[in-house]
Amino acid sequence: MIIPSLQTRIDQISNPKLREACQGLHTGQFNRWPASLKFHHTHTKGLLDHTLEVFGIADHLGKFMGADMDVLLTAALWHDVAKTKEYTYNDETGEGPFFKYSGNYQKRIHHINGGAAMFCHQAWLAGVPEPTIEAVMHCILAHHGPVKDWGSPVAPQTLEALILHQADMLSAHYGPTR
Repeated sequence: MIIPSLQTRIDQISNPKLREACQGLHTGQFNRWPASLKFHHTHTKGLLDHTLEVFGIADHLGKFMGADMDVLLTAALWHDVAKTKEYTYNDETGEGPFFKYSGNYQKRIHHINGGAAMFCHQAWLAGVPEPTIEAVMHCILAHHGPVKDWGSPVAPQTLEALILHQADMLSAHYGPTR
């Protein structure tokens, strides 16, 4: 089941194959998860709040800058989805933070690479053309920007990737639900 506010954003994507790939996003991936454990949107449903903020910022900036909106908005929806793999419930003690890093996934794969792979799988199933898959994947892979300390394997090299990076930073630092 897709969250209504998320479905509304998915419906804004005009490319039917990208829209179909986004149908793979479901409630379990957003409904309970934080977007971060220490820095931003650390609350329950923080991942949903952050994703919707990034989508809204990217939507405005992309239209203003003349970006490929389908690529940009799809990347905005998928950019942090693998945080659901990077974090796990802290059930051992029932105390302290509700979530913790899952260990090997965070160290070996990271949510950036994991999200790109998850999107690629759904896009391939939906029949999205390879150049479009690559464009969205680049945005996801570059969304932490040019600073390698933040985990991006590549720096933004397209307008859409740069906009996604800026939208992510704005939401993380100044978003209304931060």
